[in-house]
Amino acid sequence: MLEIADSRYTRRFGDNRVTQPLVMHEGWIRGRYRAHLSKSVRGRLRGLLHLTQVLPFVCDVRSTIKNALKMLKLGGSLLVTVGGITQVSRDDAGPVGLLRSFTDLALRKLFEAELPPECVQVQSFGNVPVATSFLYGLGKHELTVAEPDHFDRDYPVIIGAVVTRPMA
Repeated sequence: MLEIADSRYTRRFGDNRVTQPLVMHEGWIRGRYRAHLSKSVRGRLRGLLHLTQVLPFVCDVRSTIKNALKMLKLGGSLLVTVGGITQVSRDDAGPVGLLRSFTDLALRKLFEAELPPECVQVQSFGNVPVATSFLYGLGKHELTVAEPDHFDRDYPVIIGAVVTRPMA
């Protein structure tokens, strides 16, 4: 499993199923270790590659997507999340900064430019109360029980995708 910046999701969800955890740090992202990356990772990821909250911070999204898909073995999956409605957090943006937000349609089209539509599953989550709560900095505990569960595709707070590299 390959993650960007830290291994939080590998540790949280991987259990003993992850045989080779890999973490790409800022140096990898900026290209300083590109040759090593291509030798050590390309085509070796059997199961999962996470790009959780990464695409909004990269300049060349199309190349990032192409390279991520190349790293997967046939049948491997890429897990992606991006913000829909989001604030610009200057403190969390790091040296690159937040460059863009996405819609579910934009994320789908980016991946369908590389793979057949049946390989791309996109789902957004959110609604007006959740979006406004997020923008006001309120937590889930400050909403009523039913509010977070309702989905309104016009107010996506987070958008997720599972993209699977075809077997052939």
